[in-house]
This record gives sequence, structure tokens and C-alpha cells, in this order.
Amino acid sequence: MAHLVEPEVGLPYTPDWTHAEVPFPWERWFGRVAPLRVEIGFGNGEFLAAMTARHPDRNWVGIEISRISVHKADKRLSAHALEHVRLLHGDARLFLLIGFAPQTVETVYFNCPDPWFKKRHHKHRLLQPEMVQLLANRLSPEGELWVVTDTVEFRDHLLEVLPSSAVFAPAAEGLYAETLPEAYPLTKYMRQGIAEGRRLYFFRWRKVGHPEVDPAVYAGRFYLKESLARYAEPVRLRILEQLRRAWAFKEPAATYP
Repeated sequence: MAHLVEPEVGLPYTPDWTHAEVPFPWERWFGRVAPLRVEIGFGNGEFLAAMTARHPDRNWVGIEISRISVHKADKRLSAHALEHVRLLHGDARLFLLIGFAPQTVETVYFNCPDPWFKKRHHKHRLLQPEMVQLLANRLSPEGELWVVTDTVEFRDHLLEVLPSSAVFAPAAEGLYAETLPEAYPLTKYMRQGIAEGRRLYFFRWRKVGHPEVDPAVYAGRFYLKESLARYAEPVRLRILEQLRRAWAFKEPAATYP
């Protein structure tokens, strides 16, 4: 899997997190210095492949929790011989916290993120207020957040979260548009939504403030320590070590009699 990075050496991939640097050394992994763009939840890699080919002067990172999707995207990228792209398999909430330094990302993309329709599941939506604050922290000055959704419910969720963030403002006229920018790559779920008669809602917001983020508070809000239970024990312990290095978990102070 040529594009899947292993956090210690970059390439090739092995599931060994020992001694991984935090934040991840993107310039060394890419072998060059270039503006960094990130897609969260890249699915089969259509959008990521199209944008990497269109903007070879950028370094591209994709984060995806589905192992099957990661394999599909890697095959697509390899078939087109795209070099300046790296894939991370796992929880975006975790990788955004430990893998990127403040003010190092030019643009972040979300294409049809899971809307989690049921009210009791809303807490699982990635674009929560805490995530929005972390994104603003990771984005460079005037960096941008681009989101496309085909559901009214998630559109309304963004209309609550983004304006109230105080760190983002619309980068174009209006809070959102019902048309995509010219030549914006369509994904599988966008085409499916259009075929089923749904509209696409496009949000393009620009960073206007740089918030400070407490890694420990963020990790606790998203239950990151608990979510690692699905990993094998050696990998889980290594990821926990990376979270400690990023000050997302702090050991209790020693006490003496």
C-alpha cells in the first residue's frame, strides 16, 4: 500500500506506532515543503485523486476510518501514479489532534460526512464545536474549511456550529451555496444524492481567529481513550503513548507520604 503512511518512518506501512513523532513529520514524509491540504473521510478516493492530480504543487493527506475504503483509494492513487498524497487509516479526531501542528494546514475538506440522523447519535458527528475549534487551530492564517452535505439536517447543524464558533466566517457570499464550485469533483455519495433528488449544500468558510485548544479537554470530549479499545493491545498502548506526548493525557502527579 504505497500511499498509506506508518507514523514512524512514513513509508512503507507497518502497524507499528513505536517512537512515532508528534506532530507527524509531513515534510520528511513527502520529501518536500509544500502547502498541506487534508480530506476527512475520503471514501474510495475519487475526490482526493482528482484534487491531487489537479494541484500537484500541494501535499495531500486523506484520513479514513474504513480499511476497505483505504485499500480502494490506495489502488486508485497508484493507478494514476499520484505521488504527493498520503493516507491515514483511523479516527480523524485522533489524527487531527496528534498528527498536525498548529497553523500548518491550508484547507480541510469534508465531503458528505455521516449526518447521524437520530438525535441520540448527534454526538457522533465530527463537526462538533470542539472539532471546529481544533480545525481552526490547525489551519494556517486565512485557511479554509470546505464542507459538502446532501442532507438538510446536517446543513442546519453546520448553520448552528460554524457561525457560533467565532473563529470562522463565510469565504463567499451567503452562509452556504446550493451549487458546487466549477469542476468540483463529485463523489459516489454526491452522485447518489443527486440521483435521489437531494440538493447539495456547499459551505466554504475561512479562518478568522486562532483559538487555543487544550488537548486533554478535547480528548476527553470525544472519548478518545475509550475509543481505542477496538485496537489490538500493542497498537492501543502505542497510540496512547502518542497522546501522552501530545499532552492529551497527563499522568497523575506522584504523591509521597
